Amino acid sequence: MTINRLLSRNIFVVLAYRILIVMFLFTLCRIGFYIFNLQMFPGVTTGQFFKILWGGMIFDISAVVYINILFIVMQIIPFDIRYNNVYQSVVKYIYFVTNGVAIAMNGMDFVYYRFVYKRATADVFDTFSNESNLDKLFLRFLIDYWPVTLLTLFLWFLMVYLYNKVKPQKPSVSNKIAYYSINVLMIPVVIALFIGAARGGYKHSTRPITISNAARYVETPRDVAIVLNTPFSIFRTYGKKVL
Repeated sequence: MTINRLLSRNIFVVLAYRILIVMFLFTLCRIGFYIFNLQMFPGVTTGQFFKILWGGMIFDISAVVYINILFIVMQIIPFDIRYNNVYQSVVKYIYFVTNGVAIAMNGMDFVYYRFVYKRATADVFDTFSNESNLDKLFLRFLIDYWPVTLLTLFLWFLMVYLYNKVKPQKPSVSNKIAYYSINVLMIPVVIALFIGAARGGYKHSTRPITISNAARYVETPRDVAIVLNTPFSIFRTYGKKVL
């Protein structure tokens, strides 16, 4: 039995696999962000960078579960419609659009960081809201910073390729009562995992992680931007005044 077929037999395993895809792509974005702005982060040792990558995953999973909340809900409903081809097509494109936008946001921050020395926050929308030639600026961005454009396109391609490698298959059910009971019981399990991922942990004393928590994983505040990801920064600053 191939790994593809083995994974496909359990829709919750497929769900975990697809969330891990986005986590992997976010990590590639972080590495790309660091390399593209290498001269702005002098003195980062190999050990420090691996610590940053480890810490970054906490912020990535928080952003990823928020980005994919609709995708997750549509996959865990305990009804067989989730195996329907049309339903799965709708779910797939929700995944591609939401995560594709998130990857593009990370990519654009490769360049934006050079001008503001921080990850983009929610106020970025106000910054560009009064631009009358936004379409021309966007096109110029794509051309002038073509390495970022190519990396983003590659990550989109990788996302689609890896997503399509595993497709959920409706299992053969011998005991429907046990089958549906397990599927219903998995809902609170997924919800609990979602809450822990979104908050950045389960410690009672720990509030949901914020941008300031990224300082735990760096030697100097300058390197905090490497730990963070752009969707997380925007989510955490939406509706708040950012200095």
